[in-house]
Amino acid sequence: MKLVRLTFENYKIFKNRESIEFRPLTIIIGRNNSGKSVITRFPLILARSLSEVAQSPLDLKIDGLDFSQSFVDVIHNRSPHGAVHLSADFLTDTDEPISMAVTIQYFSEYRLQHVQSFACEKKGKTFTLNWRGTDPVKEPNKYSFDEESIDVPCFLQRDFAI
Repeated sequence: MKLVRLTFENYKIFKNRESIEFRPLTIIIGRNNSGKSVITRFPLILARSLSEVAQSPLDLKIDGLDFSQSFVDVIHNRSPHGAVHLSADFLTDTDEPISMAVTIQYFSEYRLQHVQSFACEKKGKTFTLNWRGTDPVKEPNKYSFDEESIDVPCFLQRDFAI
């Protein structure tokens, strides 16, 4: 699959929703501390997080490199209970679009990332999961889902190659 767009909100330097489309040649330029490294590292973090070796929803350690000290560093203004919204759009080898979006909440008292919501769209159908709990340790799996689109299996597949 080919990555065609990344969208993020409340992620590092980017408070508002930002989206970047990838072309065969994508050049990212800007002033110092404008977010260039954040954008260029994000596909690596995304690929690791979607792999079978991921240790957390947003795995920040890749092949011995730490992309952030903790998840708080990923959240805009380092909010100890903040959340980030991330999404990615892909095209399959047959040019079929697939979109995924996730909101990850941080609970500083547990030092824990927790998926608040997840959506996957494929063939015009969307599967959504939303966490309905209040405590991620006591209710980690208290999710509801959109029953009308349950037949979309892409959320179960771990074979998204970037």
